[in-house]
Amino acid sequence: MMGFLAASGKALVGGSIAILTSDSEVKIDKKVTQLDISLARVKARTCVINGDNDCKMGIPVVFFGNDIWEASQHYWEAQTLMGLSAILNYKSGGGGRDWYTRLSVPQCWGRGMTQKCDEYPFNSTEQGGKENYKAGRVSLRLVNAIHNGAAGTQLQKMYSACGLVSGSPMESAFAAIPVPEGVSDYSCPGD
Repeated sequence: MMGFLAASGKALVGGSIAILTSDSEVKIDKKVTQLDISLARVKARTCVINGDNDCKMGIPVVFFGNDIWEASQHYWEAQTLMGLSAILNYKSGGGGRDWYTRLSVPQCWGRGMTQKCDEYPFNSTEQGGKENYKAGRVSLRLVNAIHNGAAGTQLQKMYSACGLVSGSPMESAFAAIPVPEGVSDYSCPGD
């Protein structure tokens, strides 16, 4: 029996989950651990790499692939090396991005036409933004401007298609899965 993670708690670590199986949905009230999130990332990446169209997810998932290599690599390193969560919560409006300049953030020096400052977790999530950056919970990196723009477009397409609702723990949660060896895509529950 194969199971997979579904969200019902804000930012998920410490929230509750549901296990989705091929037969039915079994709700289990337990704490989500970093191991749970790591296993979910492995399962999601395997689905994308294998082209498994029947890979059902309990929450919306956005995949960042080799077509936007520099952004995908940034997210992979932020999650893997910095331990930043793959489970995020959509926040409508986000915050302005001028804080990169106002704080004189060294990671963003040199941005211009060909390089843009990329943020993970994203500015459009509760986990992103200036305050989370100051607390050491945001990774910033200069990436190819085309990759940065395409990653933002992919994220916005997923938000729209999956109908994420800002401010609702259950309806704002999604997974951001870097798949440097795969192709960018997204999946909504029930797709």
